[in-house]
Amino acid sequence: MNAVSPYLFAKLLEVSPLGMLAVDFQEEGLPISYVNQALARMLKVAPESLIGKGLLSLAMPEPPPPEGWMLQEQLRKGESVALMLVLPASTGSAVQLRLVPLEDKNGFFSHVAGFVTPESLISAENNTPWRVASGATSKLDRLTGLPSLEDFSRSLSLSCARADSSGDSVAIIMFRVNHYELYQDTFGEPAAAAMMRLVARSIAGTLRRSTDRVARSGNGEFVVSVEGLEEAQIKALTKRIVERVRNLSIHHPKSTSSRYVSLRSSGLRADGFDSIEELFARVRESLDQSEEEALPPVPKL
Repeated sequence: MNAVSPYLFAKLLEVSPLGMLAVDFQEEGLPISYVNQALARMLKVAPESLIGKGLLSLAMPEPPPPEGWMLQEQLRKGESVALMLVLPASTGSAVQLRLVPLEDKNGFFSHVAGFVTPESLISAENNTPWRVASGATSKLDRLTGLPSLEDFSRSLSLSCARADSSGDSVAIIMFRVNHYELYQDTFGEPAAAAMMRLVARSIAGTLRRSTDRVARSGNGEFVVSVEGLEEAQIKALTKRIVERVRNLSIHHPKSTSSRYVSLRSSGLRADGFDSIEELFARVRESLDQSEEEALPPVPKL
């Protein structure tokens, strides 16, 4: 039996009556990278008009952070979710997408597939444009929409317990916005809150595995937990996060390390501590002692 060639597979997608799209999960805003003809007909738009547009921007002009982050966190955990997609105003309708995360050959969630059936085409006037169809009851941080520190700590405790029996490694990395108080004093609390949401989105967008977690741990501070990574991998991940936040180019005129918002970082292995509080205290102590540089230091594990 001959395998289906990539060409025939592409034709199969095009002739399918099931509306489908693909979303790049590695880029912020979840840009649409593919739309098949069936979905284009449902939406009454040309496929190319949707390529590159952020999926969340089509769901609402600005999705509520808690629900938007819940959706992305569920996808990152390998769960499928439902999203009500608002169509262009000229069509006056909406579709409900079933989003399914797709793993690449290395086990990372690189893309998300969206499926729409003709029966799901409904009127936008009678439906909420944004809905995460899930029974999840996780608490969320109201400022950033990330999982709450309480939920993060609970998951970290479970990971540490599993690591004690399996021998796997668990580590945390703490990030702090350089001169966060000066930023808040300069631009005000609303601007500081908006900046924190951007930084939170940037950090979360860098994490690719379902076991990677992030939470806001304080004013201008975030904590990330990773499992099963070697020291070099943790340092590389930390460097990517630091550089990605710097590349946001958020103006910070009072910072002495950079004219843009930047992070300093420190990390520790999570094993050998009696409590999560003790672990956080130790990594904060290391973070306080770290020197502020143009490129903040990666964790000393």
